[in-house]
Amino acid sequence: RSREASFELVSGITILGGFAGIETDASQRDPVAHRTILSGDLGQVGYNSSRIVTAHSLTTAAELAGFTIGSAVVNNYVGVGGAVYAQSSQLNISDCIMADNRGGTPYTGGGTAAGLIAGAGSIVHVTNCRIVRNAGEPGGYALSPMGEEGGTGWGVICDQSSLILSNCVVAENTGGSGSGGSCTAGVGWDGGGGGNGGGLSVSGNSTATIINSVFIGNKPGGGGSGVYCNVRSGNPGSPGTGGGISVSESTVTVTNCTLASNSSAIVGTMSGVSVRNSILWNNPWQIQPAPGASVQYSSLPQAY
Repeated sequence: RSREASFELVSGITILGGFAGIETDASQRDPVAHRTILSGDLGQVGYNSSRIVTAHSLTTAAELAGFTIGSAVVNNYVGVGGAVYAQSSQLNISDCIMADNRGGTPYTGGGTAAGLIAGAGSIVHVTNCRIVRNAGEPGGYALSPMGEEGGTGWGVICDQSSLILSNCVVAENTGGSGSGGSCTAGVGWDGGGGGNGGGLSVSGNSTATIINSVFIGNKPGGGGSGVYCNVRSGNPGSPGTGGGISVSESTVTVTNCTLASNSSAIVGTMSGVSVRNSILWNNPWQIQPAPGASVQYSSLPQAY
């Protein structure tokens, strides 16, 4: 079985999960009671598919509804992957769980994993979904005495694309921690940097509209510790960047949402960020940096 194997979506086709096998109409299906699982597990430890569901150049929207999609493993050779990978495509996703995808393998770091990747001019609508526990693996110990960087883990990556995310939960998506430095030849070496990660990354002049959704417990990875050894003390690695929502040169509108207990609620370039009627609570950084963001009718109990 090839790690490049995936379920390839077709333009204009709807695929539904949640059937028990006794229904006479699609409206009778129940994705909660009858989980339909698309897994990246290929039956060999550490040898998982890197992109489970893929959409390439779909000019008419495909529909994906009622599935649990997860267990992709993405290493450096693939670069970016995860549960659903859309490039230059129109795609509607509803009533799905996109969870437990990994950037890298344990203690080797590397790779970028996400529940959903929308790239290269895609238009993606996501409704009533849970996007949870997608993570970068911890950095490993290579031949270099310096610590290694952790893998990257996001709930959603939107790059050069348009995204509408409504009635969703985006939770516990994290970057991998960097590994510590070592004591080699009597010298202390620096720790590895933490992997980037969090709930949603929006970049490349993308547009993201987020409505009636919850972002909770999303954060990047911490840096690895430096080591003191004789003549040189290694420095700790830098933490990764990310949090609830990370924005780079893009337009993001957040309406009727809750962002709580993330390392930061919203971080990045704020000139295109608008927050309306939302709650930002218990995030060490609420909006950083604040200048340029538009915030109205929202609760921010800490300064931002």
